[in-house]
Amino acid sequence: MSQASSIREAFEPYHQDYRVRESRTGCVVSIILIPAGVSLDLVVYPAMLVPFLMLRFLCIAFIAGILALHFTDWGKQQIRWLMFAWSVGIQMVFCLMIYLTDGASSTYYAGLNLVVLAIGLVLPYTYREAIVFSVISLLLYLATCLLHGAEEINNILLYNNSYFIILTAVITVVAVYFKEKRRFEEFRLNYNLEQQNIQLEELDRYKSQFFANISHELRTPLTLILGPIEDILRNASSLDEKVASLMHTARENGLRLLKLVNDLLDLIRLESGKSNLNLRPVDISSYASGLVDSVRHLAETREISLYTDWTEESAVASADERAIERILMNLLSNAIKFTPKDGEVHVSTRVTKKFVVLSVADTGIGIGQDDLSVIFDRFRQADGSSTRKYTGAGIGLALVKELVDNMGGKVSVDSEPDVGTTMKVSFRRVSEGEMDAVQSEDIVVSDDNIEQLHEAARDIAGMPLDEPEGIYNPAGPETKLPLVLVVDDEPAMRRYLVDILSESYRVIEARDGLQGLELANRNRPDLMVLDLMLPEMDGHEVCRLLKQSDETRSIKLVMLTASIDEDAKLRALRFGADDFLTKPFGRIELLTRLKNLHNTQELENDLRDNNEELGEALSELKRVQGSLINSEKINALGKMSAGLLHEINNPLNYSLAALQMIRSDPGVKGDADIAEMVDDVNNGMERIRSIISDLRAFAYPSEADKLAVFPFSEAVENALRFTAAEMKSIAVELDIAKPDQVLGSNSHIVQVLVNLFSNSAKAVKGFRSAKAAKIRVVTRVEDNRYFVQIIDNGRGIDEETAQHIFEPFFTTDDVGEGMGMGLSICHTIVSNHGGRLTVDSTLGEETMFTFDLAIPDST
Repeated sequence: MSQASSIREAFEPYHQDYRVRESRTGCVVSIILIPAGVSLDLVVYPAMLVPFLMLRFLCIAFIAGILALHFTDWGKQQIRWLMFAWSVGIQMVFCLMIYLTDGASSTYYAGLNLVVLAIGLVLPYTYREAIVFSVISLLLYLATCLLHGAEEINNILLYNNSYFIILTAVITVVAVYFKEKRRFEEFRLNYNLEQQNIQLEELDRYKSQFFANISHELRTPLTLILGPIEDILRNASSLDEKVASLMHTARENGLRLLKLVNDLLDLIRLESGKSNLNLRPVDISSYASGLVDSVRHLAETREISLYTDWTEESAVASADERAIERILMNLLSNAIKFTPKDGEVHVSTRVTKKFVVLSVADTGIGIGQDDLSVIFDRFRQADGSSTRKYTGAGIGLALVKELVDNMGGKVSVDSEPDVGTTMKVSFRRVSEGEMDAVQSEDIVVSDDNIEQLHEAARDIAGMPLDEPEGIYNPAGPETKLPLVLVVDDEPAMRRYLVDILSESYRVIEARDGLQGLELANRNRPDLMVLDLMLPEMDGHEVCRLLKQSDETRSIKLVMLTASIDEDAKLRALRFGADDFLTKPFGRIELLTRLKNLHNTQELENDLRDNNEELGEALSELKRVQGSLINSEKINALGKMSAGLLHEINNPLNYSLAALQMIRSDPGVKGDADIAEMVDDVNNGMERIRSIISDLRAFAYPSEADKLAVFPFSEAVENALRFTAAEMKSIAVELDIAKPDQVLGSNSHIVQVLVNLFSNSAKAVKGFRSAKAAKIRVVTRVEDNRYFVQIIDNGRGIDEETAQHIFEPFFTTDDVGEGMGMGLSICHTIVSNHGGRLTVDSTLGEETMFTFDLAIPDST
């Protein structure tokens, strides 16, 4: 059967009951209103008062009879016909009144309209039934008017009244249609909601049954785990210290798990109505006093002050001792857990007329107003995020509420964030007549019970404490073992991890995400074991921030998670986690994964070092390759120059000598045009001589002047004098460090300065105005070398050009303005002097050439 058919089938009995109820209401309303029409009879047709009164009472009697049938099974089955009967009966009474008065001219036709309209508002007719009823009402009216007498019919009034009856009927039918449709839709929504509630209740029952079954199943292996551990710890004196520590950790966490299982079983038992509570008179103040003393040491461990204030009045209530124990221990656990160091917890009792009120107040973090409504729900916590600071399963307060409710009491909470929380539990007070059942002496908590209470509150020890920071190095401070950072909010888990890892690693630990991030940035560990769910900042965010930073990206990170959700694991890997472990995990598995990651890290470090060395080697290879190319160019130039120098130099000298004789001839001197031509020839010959001289210096550097000590300022003066024509209108600033004695070839250094000054002059002219053009010569003594800087504020040199300016024959000048030999010669000369010529330039601002010379030994 389809869902629509199921809903329709379920709707029919509901709709029939609804029609019965509404029809009854309509009958009652009609019985009340019909007599009220007597006033209308008295005013409009006073002569017909008595017969109309009889008609009205007959109609009331008829409706009353129909109403009585509504309460019979037969009447409920025939509800449609009963509704038609009494509603059509009313219409017939109105038609009889119309017949007995003025027919079509009677004002009682309005009663027909009123009844037609009323069925749309009151009776649950279907729209088809409304159409039938409207047609019957119209036919009754027309028949009444015709029977009254055709000769007396007012056709205009007949049409007018019929029109309004039809109009009212149309409005009523439309209203009934939408009302019927809305009624079915509301039923459908309620039906679906009810079915969903049934399913949810069934699922909740299955869930509770599952939790109960799994909790029972967990108790068996827990018993088999805790039993042997207890036996081993009885002989703890014979155990190794580390083994004993691990066994205590296993016992504490086994008891913690057992408490969780017991709480879950109790909660399910209470919800199913199987509380097994033994209610009897208990002195709440005396009993609570022993419970508070059992956890006082835990408060002292947290440096929290625990105060009590017991009422002097009789605080005897009807309660179960074990339930009181569970309630108070949960409230105290929460109060101590959520109260920071140096805070306070106050436990008190007071008495009202009907209740004994037990209060636990703290100065902790408080609870927001939005969370107050859910703190007593099962498995709900105010902070359920992955960055929550406090652990828990969300069972404690739910168990408190169930226990209190089953004892007939009340529990309430009053809290303000950052101020504190007050939990109040009200137990039903024992009346005066029941006081004799209470022992006069205070209730004493036995030693066994105190130990049990210690274990019940053991989870408080899982809260984060202020712990000293330190690095565990088993082999001593001189040993450089790999450093591992352990980040987990559970102290027992951190102790366990430290015990495992301290055999092979130096270990540092953090208790939350922020502290872990800080320690990772400060100590740069090699490896990191990071829990997924952490206070302040979760493991995903810590991982993401570490892997984004260049300084911490190389840390190998293992993510710990208790979740089997694949999305959580994939998210961790996307954020850069190198590996992950699902709790519970084994010691060998953890050590193996960390060892593999550390080996991978060492390989990556070796590869990184090799890449750096390879990069340096490639750079050196490029430099050597450039030097080889330059050397080949120089060798080629030397071979070419060797052949040209001799062939050109002798004819050049003869030509210059002949040219001097020609210039001294009186005839040449007397003719200005010829003298100008001769000067042009002489300038060209001198230009050729200068080129030959540069080639000789470049080709035969070993033939340069012998090294000697000379003042550098003298070389600068000579160079400025040789370039006076080029340096005209350029400001020259000299900053010559003293003493300025250098070791080198005076003539070659002058040649270097001349070339550099010439290049600077070309760079400045045409780019700067005459007033702004400037060349500076700055020298300094550093590391027993004499450094020279030639700085101009010319057009500058781009990076591409700067890489080639010292190569032979490279030039940026136009054809005929230079051979590209000047800077190459300067570079060769400086290199032969044991120095280095470099350039540093900024386009549009300045260019600086720097070279260094040897300083003579002072001895």
